[in-house]
Amino acid sequence: MKAKGQIAYGEIPLMFQSAIRLDHDKIEKGDVYKATIDKSKKYSIEMLFVAPNSSVSMHQHVDDYELYIDLNSGCVESCSPGQSHELVNISSNRWLVVLSIKRRCN
Repeated sequence: MKAKGQIAYGEIPLMFQSAIRLDHDKIEKGDVYKATIDKSKKYSIEMLFVAPNSSVSMHQHVDDYELYIDLNSGCVESCSPGQSHELVNISSNRWLVVLSIKRRCN
């Protein structure tokens, strides 16, 4: 998903305060943070906060599905096992906030 962030830093939800930075190997450039909403052995629901001009590297899903929902535009992207995708904020001054839902196959 390539999307243009629409949220100013001061407008980011309070949930950002508890967010942690993604592992360096998952970030292609810039800063990306996640805040876990709910998690079990079968699924996880997280908010992703993608800084301006930042991106999550292209990656493949092997044994899970992932759904990205851009909370500002309503754009939805799904990634099934065997498919690859990335998450890119093309804005130079606004944050991209995305809901990520993962469901494991096993």
